[in-house]
Amino acid sequence: MLLNSMQENGTLLQYNFLVSPDGESFEALGWRRNSIIFPKYSTNALVLAFIGNYTQEAPSSAQVMQAKIFLENSISQEHLDLNFNIIGKKTKEFPKYLFLELSKLPQWNKQLSDMD
Repeated sequence: MLLNSMQENGTLLQYNFLVSPDGESFEALGWRRNSIIFPKYSTNALVLAFIGNYTQEAPSSAQVMQAKIFLENSISQEHLDLNFNIIGKKTKEFPKYLFLELSKLPQWNKQLSDMD
């Protein structure tokens, strides 16, 4: 509801998709539009945002599970290459606990991710 309201009022979220703490995923830019939030990667990147503040606590298990399912579905629907990398980039604050959780995934790329 909030996402629809923001988009109707002209607010453009610069993410392709978002995952909420209760495990729901939402489309913002979708598959066909590139995000400009990280210009170095935006031409061939899928920007998946996690809704929440992860400076003090980890993402919920439902949120992490939905992200994994989303990535698996993205591969099976040929929107995402099988050999993709997960690159963690901070926006305003460093999401320490989100990155700790994502770093457990085999696709995590520590060299390209913001780690402090």
